[in-house]
Amino acid sequence: MGNTGVGMLLGDSSVKAWYLLFLGVVILGIAIWYGVRRSGRAAQRARPTGSEYGGYPAPG
Repeated sequence: MGNTGVGMLLGDSSVKAWYLLFLGVVILGIAIWYGVRRSGRAAQRARPTGSEYGGYPAPG
């Protein structure tokens, strides 16, 4: 990074560590968001729609 800006204040290795940490958090956040979205769609598909009973209320 050279001797300018944040690199001068914290050191090059510290800047790289923060960059990698930020990148990891972003990737983890995207993965969690994607998993939550998929599970929500799967739960919607698993819910009974009433069509399996011909439009009549479910027994019991």
